[in-house]
Amino acid sequence: MASEIQTKFLVVGAGPAGLALASFLGQNGLDGLVIAKAASTSDTPRAHSFNPFAFECLRDLGIEEKALQQSVRGHSLQSMRWLRSMVGDEYGKVLGWSEHPSCVEHAYGLTPCEYAEFSQSELEPLLVHYASQHNFEVRFSTELVAIERLAEVSGHTQYVCTVHDLISHSTFNIRTGYVFGADGARSHIARSLNFSFTSKPSGGKACNNLLWMLAVNAVLIKTQPSQAVACTTSGAIPIGTLLGDHEVGDPHEVSQLQAEPTSLGESSAGLEPL
Repeated sequence: MASEIQTKFLVVGAGPAGLALASFLGQNGLDGLVIAKAASTSDTPRAHSFNPFAFECLRDLGIEEKALQQSVRGHSLQSMRWLRSMVGDEYGKVLGWSEHPSCVEHAYGLTPCEYAEFSQSELEPLLVHYASQHNFEVRFSTELVAIERLAEVSGHTQYVCTVHDLISHSTFNIRTGYVFGADGARSHIARSLNFSFTSKPSGGKACNNLLWMLAVNAVLIKTQPSQAVACTTSGAIPIGTLLGDHEVGDPHEVSQLQAEPTSLGESSAGLEPL
């Protein structure tokens, strides 16, 4: 492997932001490289509520239809349920995602697209496929360890990024004219170049509970993947995302079934596990 490679555009981070950036640059005839410390695209849903304006971006890339084929659409997303537990009493529902009568006409007058449940784990492979076929190579298991800004030459700034291959355990340099930090809130790029974050957290606490639901004794009786469920807690706002092809059925129906408890792994403080 060469000790130094060159590329005009280097994107650090292969999440939705970095992969979308690479896709749009590639769509416009530019070429470059995406690197990520992770070994693959996301294996958990993470961000999953997709708004119409984000779908407009996918429409520009020509991949909106593929995304919608993997999304939960329609009535499943018209409201949020507030529950004591996933099989307990339901306190109420709140219309969301611009479904309230006071705003639905205004929202859908702005865009031809829709709200949908489309998880990050489904989005990223689509963007990898698009970017890699439009002039951007995507390299996983590649960690940025240092970045150096060189003196301008003929009015152009150059950067030398030292990266570590987590598979071969070799280290090499990437020389680039443009480097994009898409590596999250703890960005190595931002810290290395002394960028500051001016926004402050809201102060509220939030967590995601990943629920691996197993079809035990027919407790899981409906087929709607990635259904978001909000549960009331003290001091936290947990959001649970169901994986696979099922959601928990009506609480009264479920209570009549006999089943072994489902293991949910760790639960957040204040959230009552099943």
